[in-house]
Amino acid sequence: MPDIDIDIEARARAGLLGVPRLLGVVMAVVTPLTVAVAVIPAGYAQVGSTALAATFVVVTVVMAAFLPGYLAMGRTIGHPGGFYAFAAAGWSPAAGAAAGAVALLSYASLLAGLYGVIGSAAAPLLEPAGIHAHWAVLAVVMLAVVTALSAWRITVPTTVVLVLLILDLAWVGLTYAVLLAAPAPGVDVAAVVAALVPDDPWALVPPAPLAFLAWVGIETVMTYRSSVRGQDTIGRATRLAVPALGAVYLAAAVSPLVAVGPGGIVQAARDHGDGLVFVLVAERLPDGLAQAWVFVGHVLFAGGVVAAMLAFTLPVTATISNLSADRLLPRALGLRSQSTGAPVRACAALAAGTAAVITAAAALDWRPVEHLFLGGGAVGALGVLLLLTTTSVLVVTHLRRSSAPGTRIALAITAAVALLGLSTVSLAGFDQLLAPSTMFLWWAAPAAFVAAAAAGAARAWWLRRRDPQVYDAIGTLDKAGR
Repeated sequence: MPDIDIDIEARARAGLLGVPRLLGVVMAVVTPLTVAVAVIPAGYAQVGSTALAATFVVVTVVMAAFLPGYLAMGRTIGHPGGFYAFAAAGWSPAAGAAAGAVALLSYASLLAGLYGVIGSAAAPLLEPAGIHAHWAVLAVVMLAVVTALSAWRITVPTTVVLVLLILDLAWVGLTYAVLLAAPAPGVDVAAVVAALVPDDPWALVPPAPLAFLAWVGIETVMTYRSSVRGQDTIGRATRLAVPALGAVYLAAAVSPLVAVGPGGIVQAARDHGDGLVFVLVAERLPDGLAQAWVFVGHVLFAGGVVAAMLAFTLPVTATISNLSADRLLPRALGLRSQSTGAPVRACAALAAGTAAVITAAAALDWRPVEHLFLGGGAVGALGVLLLLTTTSVLVVTHLRRSSAPGTRIALAITAAVALLGLSTVSLAGFDQLLAPSTMFLWWAAPAAFVAAAAAGAARAWWLRRRDPQVYDAIGTLDKAGR
């Protein structure tokens, strides 16, 4: 097989993303509107606790403590491989290969879950026209669209993502304002604060995995290292994203609580599901305006899901391309378009795998939101959380060795301890995030992560025996393995 010119990416993609586009991708990949419409109502319904908003605040603080050290270590490594580059630099190339395999499985699960929610998002738009397509058909159509956009020059999909994100945030901001301005009868500030801050601190623990799910994807910012315009573009975009997302999530959790009342939010979430926000805002607007506003919301909800699909597809295909460049996957998967620099083979492989998951879910008669979206999201989030926890330990070690400021080290240690606790809680309560028919994921997901890590490490050890230079170059900028 002829050698693949991996430097195409450097020539075709370097310097294309400034802070606005990267900020749009970073915020879209964590799907703020999807979190507001689908995840938060699911959190109230499944966990049955009004402490969800306070848990979001705690998780936001943890991520704010983790990211400075993560970005500092990323600047030192200089490799756009994300988790596996950190593990390779902090431990060994074999550990990097294991982390890369787990990351790929986790992100693929999250992406497949997003295709489960697109049917629910698009149905209200198609049904008035008499179109009643099966959710799997809609998912496959959107898969084709997203794959085509991902194969273009990176400025195209990131511009689409940025525009959709701006529209989403405008709609949710105005919607939250309407809900907060018209609280349920008898609801006052004291009642809301009492519901948000529980007497028992342990009440913050059960919603923690769902709150973390809303942040999954922000760490993929490192995979754009070879595409950004300036050295501090990643840092600036991340520093803007964290408080913005924290504010959006806090408003998304508090607004329905105020609109329904602390005593009724759980039942309302169980009754209306991902339609809760639309129902609440429609009740507070004049009939004509309510119908139009809800329709726009459904359009933007569908658009937000598409933006999230695009924003997730870009780092997943980049990870596939990087792993293939390091010979942890077949080198053919690293082939990039000569004109756009996009990893076209990786896009095709990801599309094939996602289509297979959609087909299997449809054949098993899974519910797209309850089973595929929440199940895939739970599996993917667990994998990312375990990788983040591992990386947080590596970040602390790196900062201490590099004589970083004491404040940054203290923040990194705090984040590592918090992530370790969150991982423990998530593993112990993983079954609470699953539907009865997907309960097998309680043991299958950890087993799949172990199998993926073992396969990645085995491939790396095979490379070490066959070509030590290639092995040593895993997760580095050394061209020996490329």
